[in-house]
Amino acid sequence: VLDADSPHTSPRAANGKPHSALPPQARERLQKCLMSNILFRALSTEALEVVYDAMFERSYQSGDSIIRQHDEGDNFYVIDSGICNVFVESEDHPEPMMMTNLGPGSSFGELALMYGTPRAATVKAATDVNVWGLDRDTFRRILLRQTIRKRRMYEDFLKHVPLFEHLTDYERLTIADALEPCSFKDQDVAIKEGSYGDSFYVIVSGTMKVTQSHNGTQMELNVLGQKDFVGEMSLMFNQPCVATVTAMGPVQCVKLDRNSFIQLLGPLEEILTRNMKTYASVPKES
Repeated sequence: VLDADSPHTSPRAANGKPHSALPPQARERLQKCLMSNILFRALSTEALEVVYDAMFERSYQSGDSIIRQHDEGDNFYVIDSGICNVFVESEDHPEPMMMTNLGPGSSFGELALMYGTPRAATVKAATDVNVWGLDRDTFRRILLRQTIRKRRMYEDFLKHVPLFEHLTDYERLTIADALEPCSFKDQDVAIKEGSYGDSFYVIVSGTMKVTQSHNGTQMELNVLGQKDFVGEMSLMFNQPCVATVTAMGPVQCVKLDRNSFIQLLGPLEEILTRNMKTYASVPKES
């Protein structure tokens, strides 16, 4: 298997620019893969066409290294099929420690391209893996400005949200990529009891009250403020919302839609599951 960051892994036309002559079925797979990845969802149709034409396909066997920590990075990757493991070595842990695993639609390799630094981790194929690669020049031209702007906007805020404080910097940055701002006016209902939620919210400013129907009346359970979050239960278990969440005056939030939340759930699942206990003692309507 070729070294993934070798210059020979990105086909180039005579003008030096990457190109791909993908058959229709392969292009359809690529489009589906990119639309499941957070970084590409906000791109214009024209920008996506440039990306489609620049991307190239590579396959790896279980155990192969796709990128190696400390190497120079030339390409960015999106997983089409299979599972990859991410390993990091440090002064405290010279033996590489597995930090997480990545599945279809997940991406890696952007940090070295964004900041011109060596690879921050090693990514190995845990199963047979198929990936789509994008060269440094196209990544920087199409995705760099958008990605850096969004990460700078939310990085400091996320560090101070208790839910995210134990995540790695990379995990927080990945969440920042997916966040979208939203706002509510006084008495706007963000989440309605009994409905199926479609978003997970973190409050940036303002307050929201949480109420639940009990014997025909609305019982106030809690008042939420900055850095609190709501909406996780319905998304985690695909069940109706157990309470209504209403704005108390103007409220600014950031949100993850259902697809992004499920894609990013791994690092947060244990923390979110612990928070379910908050609801365990609440009396249900008879």
